[in-house]
Amino acid sequence: MSESIFWSVKASLYEIGITYSDIAEEVGVAPRTVTYAVKKWEGVCGNPKGKTRQVLKAIERHIGRSVYQER
Repeated sequence: MSESIFWSVKASLYEIGITYSDIAEEVGVAPRTVTYAVKKWEGVCGNPKGKTRQVLKAIERHIGRSVYQER
């Protein structure tokens, strides 16, 4: 995964006034989990599970675009 993709998600959230810490608090996980989820799944096709999926779906709701593609 490209670092620029990671930063584009972070920038999209920042533009609307949301940080990874805000997403973490919303989902009930550590901020590191949000960072991990985005770095691992941004632009990837697959099916994340559990808290990782909740994190990615929360980000998608806020930025209005898909972070990953489901199989």
